[in-house]
Amino acid sequence: MRKNKGFSLVELLVTILVIGIIAAIGMTLNRDTVRKTDVAAAFNTFLSDYNFARQLAARENRIVAFHFHDDGYTYSIMKLRAITQDATSTASYETIKTISPVGKPERFIEGTTGGALDFSINSMGMIQDYPINAANPSPKMVLYFYAKASSSSSYAAPVFVKRMTIFPSGGYKIENK
Repeated sequence: MRKNKGFSLVELLVTILVIGIIAAIGMTLNRDTVRKTDVAAAFNTFLSDYNFARQLAARENRIVAFHFHDDGYTYSIMKLRAITQDATSTASYETIKTISPVGKPERFIEGTTGGALDFSINSMGMIQDYPINAANPSPKMVLYFYAKASSSSSYAAPVFVKRMTIFPSGGYKIENK
């Protein structure tokens, strides 16, 4: 009797199928890991910019503002041109820099009302609306930084969330959800 050396067609197909399943799982996990890393990097960039803005406001005795763009991932840091200018007008501010920490056009910054709310920091570190609103001088800000699961559905639940609460005093609390 002669022995066959090699693999049957069924064995080869089963092996290819198993390798394909493992590769698909690995690619999905890798995509989610990259998104989590992007959000963590964006959060760290924002936290660094927030601390920079507080220092700039104190050093120059001016109001420094954060303006969040409608795309949900870009924001600008602006400062009041002169102490004597009207802080209630957006025309009185000049842009210091615009930050787009993630290269992908996926919204990941949200506020409690859906969009992130613009705010400013005065020279004492207190948080105010931007432009300044005399009726609500010190709002409490809550920002969410998140990444959605790599799903084709736009309603996929976030897989990674950092929540930053900025208090009227200028202090903040960071939570991982």
